[in-house]
Amino acid sequence: MGTGTRRAGRRHQAEPHETPTLDGVRGSFRDVLPLLLASRFDAMGAILPGLLRDADALVALFAGGAQRDARTLRSQVRQVTGSLMPLSKPVLATLSIYDGLNVWNDFILPLGLTKQVTPSPGPSPRYRRSNPGASINHGNA
Repeated sequence: MGTGTRRAGRRHQAEPHETPTLDGVRGSFRDVLPLLLASRFDAMGAILPGLLRDADALVALFAGGAQRDARTLRSQVRQVTGSLMPLSKPVLATLSIYDGLNVWNDFILPLGLTKQVTPSPGPSPRYRRSNPGASINHGNA
């Protein structure tokens, strides 16, 4: 554990208070690739945030040739992470539609049940006949 690696689940990933190592981040990145190929996005979601944090920390820590290696590794991690973003857009759109439908359905039933029905006042007085029993003479004899 003194090398900045963790064993449980994300075994190569450094704890937030530990300094990440190049080998640890590489090992963690190697663990992510089979998850990507198997479409295990839930497991990747647990690993990638810390992996990105550690890759960024490596670039800040190293200088010279080691920094070049750290930048290359960070670029690879970002490419894998960036490839997941377009895949998540249709999923998020679908979930938004389903959520909107659920909210709409939750709104319509109470609206129908609580709507007050008021009696219609009938025709406007302008069109009311003054003598409803009288017949209308159309000029025919």
